[in-house]
Amino acid sequence: MPSVLLLSYGWSHNEAGARYPTNEMSFRQTISGVVHSDRGFIVRVDRNASKVLISFDENKVDPRHGEWKHSVSKRIGLGELYPQPYWGFRDLEHKAGTKLLNCFYVQAEVKREEGEEYYWYNRVQML
Repeated sequence: MPSVLLLSYGWSHNEAGARYPTNEMSFRQTISGVVHSDRGFIVRVDRNASKVLISFDENKVDPRHGEWKHSVSKRIGLGELYPQPYWGFRDLEHKAGTKLLNCFYVQAEVKREEGEEYYWYNRVQML
């Protein structure tokens, strides 16, 4: 899926032509489920289908990315992502389980005395 997004929605790498070939592309996004990214991407949860999807809305693209938006229009069009990237709930559950084998959530109270910090670890939860 990364190669599909890169080819269809990528933009010229900042160092294309210098450190990388002139046609080097980049696609980096921090995507939220609350607000669209400056390039129109957002995380959607489809509880009925038990999926987490990545969605695109051309109307949410920041005007400063107008040239990029035009290039996307010419490459693939400005509709919803196709194919639309998604992860199933069960896949995410299993992946999280493998990542959290030795993970703990620790809560502590902190106090400062004479410039020193002291921690009282009052709760530990094994994930």
